[in-house]
Amino acid sequence: FLGSERLSNLKEDYKGKYYGLGIMIQKHGDRLMVISPLEGTPAYRLGIQPGDIISHIEGESTKPITSYEAMLKLRGEKGTKVNITITREGIEEPLQFTITREEIPLHSVPYAFMLNQETGYIYIRNFSTTTTQEFEKRMESLIKRGMKNLVLDFRDNSGGTFVQSLEISDEFLEEGATIVSIKGRKKQYNKLFIATRADQFENIPVVVLINRGSASAPEIVSGALQDNDRALIVGETSFGKGLVQTIFPVSNEAALALTTARYYTPSGRSIQRDYSNLEDWILRREVEPEEREVTYTNKGRKVL
Repeated sequence: FLGSERLSNLKEDYKGKYYGLGIMIQKHGDRLMVISPLEGTPAYRLGIQPGDIISHIEGESTKPITSYEAMLKLRGEKGTKVNITITREGIEEPLQFTITREEIPLHSVPYAFMLNQETGYIYIRNFSTTTTQEFEKRMESLIKRGMKNLVLDFRDNSGGTFVQSLEISDEFLEEGATIVSIKGRKKQYNKLFIATRADQFENIPVVVLINRGSASAPEIVSGALQDNDRALIVGETSFGKGLVQTIFPVSNEAALALTTARYYTPSGRSIQRDYSNLEDWILRREVEPEEREVTYTNKGRKVL
């Protein structure tokens, strides 16, 4: 349930700025997990990692609180400090951090540059309402400088707006190509999303970088480009955050967020990770290739 304050904070995450540590968090059972730190933020500079468990905030256990309540405790006035305790797999003793809150800008595409005379690099930090606009400006600038190939970096990108993930995918796919599908328990939530624009960047070779902190929107884009044979994916297995939440307004100042479906890549792979054993993700244990579901891209490449 989203009251007026929480609904306002939800909108804030996709535009503007806030004061805090620069980490995306999610509750799994009674554990408050770091999905990823935002590049360049206080949490990032201190070495906080995807998979870290925030066990205490200001000495108080995070077990009984929600991720939203934790977010409110972590955010605060610029220049103030917050003490957190982190448990990390492989380290016996808890880690203690005192972090000074800073302004966390939500510019989606913080920088882009040429790696060599023909290869450009663009880092998309998160998906906000301005992502596509920022991205296109960066692409135009690099193309003027001679870019013929692109490295697109989604590492530690923990997601954002669904519409922007569709638009970024559409930048690289031919008109009519499948981007992602949604399948729910009720057929009314089943939808197929396809590329609708042409003559953009369909002919530029792309390599996409992802890691364990890449979640939700970047997974939609990565899956779309991979399954349509438009990009090679390099890095680690991504987070696996593929649940569809529908916002149902119940008044002018309140709403209900309800999980209604899951996201599937064009070849039929569910983006949502199986969290029946969360320890596998924390310990970086991957399912053996022979035990994983096999699907195929449009050109017949095997993907797991």
